[in-house]
Amino acid sequence: MARKKEDTPIGLKVCDALEIPGEIIPGILKITVLADREVEIYNFKGILEFEPNLVRINTNMGVVTVTGEDFDIKAITDENITLFGKASKVEIGG
Repeated sequence: MARKKEDTPIGLKVCDALEIPGEIIPGILKITVLADREVEIYNFKGILEFEPNLVRINTNMGVVTVTGEDFDIKAITDENITLFGKASKVEIGG
């Protein structure tokens, strides 16, 4: 019998079991949304698509899609990206 692929990383399961925050695990996806004006994505792998109304970011948890208006990159490092614009939706997909 084939095993079902688990979606939750083992590190997050350990954090849940020990009741500690998942942010302490290196490489875990973290998204911070400030009102509807700013979206910061921690631990991203690359930009797949960048348009004024759609941004697709590759992460270890799948593709993060941010839709809205007037997007611009406010800051970018090797691990984090901050988008500025009017965000209406943030989705995490496979």
